[in-house]
Amino acid sequence: MQNLVGQRFRLDDGRTVRLGAQLARAGEGTVTEVAGHPEWVAKIYHAHLPKQGLDARAGKVRAMAAAKPAGARQPDGFVVLAWPEHALLGPDNRVRGFVMRRIDTSKTVEVHSLSNPSDRADPNPKGPQWPRAITWLHLVNIARNLCRAVDSAHKAGAVIGDFNERNILVTNTTLVTLVDCDSFQFRSGTTVYPCGVARPEFLAPELAKADLAGHIRDKSSDLFVLAIHIYLLLMAGNHPFSRGNWTGPGEQPEALELAAGGHWAGGVNSKLKQHKAAPPVSMLSPAVRELFERALGVGATRPSRRPSAAEWQRALAAMTLVTCARDSSHVYADHNRSCPWCALATRQKGTVTGAVTRPRATTTRTGTRGTRAATATAATATRPAAKTTARTTGARTTAATTAARTRTTTARTTGPTTSLLGQVLAARTELDGRILSYAFWTSVTVLVPWLIGRFLLRGRFLPVSEQVYDGDIRPWWPYFWAELLGGCALIWLLAAVALVLRPWGGRASAVVAGAALFAGAVWAGPSARTAFAAAEAESVAALDADRYPLERYHPVCGSISAGERAAKGAPVHSRWQLFVYTSEPGSGQICDRVALYHGWREVDVRSLPADLDLGDVAGNMAVRFQESGESHAESVNFWGYDPAGVWLEAHATDGRTVTTNLGAEARLRLR
Repeated sequence: MQNLVGQRFRLDDGRTVRLGAQLARAGEGTVTEVAGHPEWVAKIYHAHLPKQGLDARAGKVRAMAAAKPAGARQPDGFVVLAWPEHALLGPDNRVRGFVMRRIDTSKTVEVHSLSNPSDRADPNPKGPQWPRAITWLHLVNIARNLCRAVDSAHKAGAVIGDFNERNILVTNTTLVTLVDCDSFQFRSGTTVYPCGVARPEFLAPELAKADLAGHIRDKSSDLFVLAIHIYLLLMAGNHPFSRGNWTGPGEQPEALELAAGGHWAGGVNSKLKQHKAAPPVSMLSPAVRELFERALGVGATRPSRRPSAAEWQRALAAMTLVTCARDSSHVYADHNRSCPWCALATRQKGTVTGAVTRPRATTTRTGTRGTRAATATAATATRPAAKTTARTTGARTTAATTAARTRTTTARTTGPTTSLLGQVLAARTELDGRILSYAFWTSVTVLVPWLIGRFLLRGRFLPVSEQVYDGDIRPWWPYFWAELLGGCALIWLLAAVALVLRPWGGRASAVVAGAALFAGAVWAGPSARTAFAAAEAESVAALDADRYPLERYHPVCGSISAGERAAKGAPVHSRWQLFVYTSEPGSGQICDRVALYHGWREVDVRSLPADLDLGDVAGNMAVRFQESGESHAESVNFWGYDPAGVWLEAHATDGRTVTTNLGAEARLRLR
């Protein structure tokens, strides 16, 4: 394998760069750092690729680098498209690769790690752990951001082509990056550079028999696959053409054949019905269901009917989501009369079959552990303790009778009996010493109990708050102390059980030590839970107060916020924010949308009438207290007021006002 570290290449603008450490290696090339440019990485095509393959890539890379799209990066620097920025030329002046913006992969996962519930619940131990806290709310946001990324690619004159799940990276803030952009189909003037690859499960039906190496694709082929990705995200990882019950004649057709016929799981006229272990399509809003029918049903044979990425984004944004009263991890569209996730869980518990393999994996493992525990208990309970005691008593009775008859026999039998008892007591004492030693040394190492608390107790005994959607918010110290204390409590409890639940004869001091360890565990366990819960509350407050995602993807004209405190001087525990922003950057329209956020949750969005002039937006926003009549032109924190009597307002120049109170039924109104 060729060592690229230190090699020099020339950029298409004449500058020379030197390659750094290798980051990844794939089928087409190797990704490395670029020395002196931490904002870049380089992709160097493998030397063994055929000349014609390199020449084809050279033209595309040069064309793409010369036409960097405005939407490839957001104003804050976030990379939406990993677009070639400069071609890299070798000593022979041939293109050998390109440089692109570096992506922080330490906080990203491929989209399939989030769409599949079992992958979210049990992420790769070597990867980010934040997917555990993902709810349906976040999945809807991911789908919306994926639509924006696709729209950016299409506006750049590209067709994604190989639109598979491994080319979609998602951050812990639900933002989306499309990678492998050099494989996109790209049009430069009259020249079209095709995309020659695709995965069958992510392929529009009109391309099933096409020669992809030379076929010129239409953007509508991406829109078909976009609908598949949105379906996977919203429908618990179920593929619309691979998971369902076939009601037509004969065996169930292959996925590509189903796609060509518009038979998707949940479709109006589809012969592929939804699997009973999948969430029902009826849980989606009518507008979203209609888009699925246009994309996967009617759109199977009429590509022009497939909804655009912008249409998907608007429909997803219009859904009002609510949280289940029974399980705060269940989020769903508010037109449902009851929680569809609770209903799905009930159905799955009653249909434990091989068809529901991955979503049921955790339940199966838990059941297995429970069975093993029960078996061990039964084995311990059936040890022949009573029979052993009876035999020992019988031996002692015989020895006593013999002693009464002859002193010689007594002498011979008493000696061995006393020696045996001494050996038993010595063995018990030795085991007690080992138990106490293990308990002591594992506790004082600090690392062992912390590891137990971090990886065994967190989320089980230590109560993880599902409102902490971004685990990076958690500070180091309070969690370390809570997990250390919890680990010590478990170690002490196990040692106490081992010392106390054994014969007490000759073990008085060990039993006392066990009782002391038990008392310590009884103190440490609840203390650990309290400390962990307090740390989680601080993390929730930090997220509630500081994280507003809207500014990441829309120019904000103005904003104002009101934070609620429990009392004067107390931390803000609930923050509301009113945004006035531009919905479609670059469209010529400005300040045309108002959004209400409660912490990091979007509560309501309203499009402004075309004739509404907000003037100086930032200067025309206020927080008004109905009870006192006060009005503040800047963000405030309050306490002692009913939130329903606190209003956020944006005033127009003609006297109209976009307003909302902060009560339970907070909605934007135009007055």
